[in-house]
Amino acid sequence: MQLSVELDPTSVRTETPQDGPPVPRFDEGRVCEVAGCWTVLSVYNDGERCWSHRPMERVTPLRNHRR
Repeated sequence: MQLSVELDPTSVRTETPQDGPPVPRFDEGRVCEVAGCWTVLSVYNDGERCWSHRPMERVTPLRNHRR
């Protein structure tokens, strides 16, 4: 069974990379700084540690504004 959706080309907004701010990239092949961890960091990760070795951060939960 094939499903398809017909879209009016004038109703679809597309963006190019030039439309938004540049995304910072970091060196490829960086490894987590924790001894014994060989996790390769993403080029988009601005830190020196992988997600499992980053210090915990306090997160403020969003409140449900419905009443």
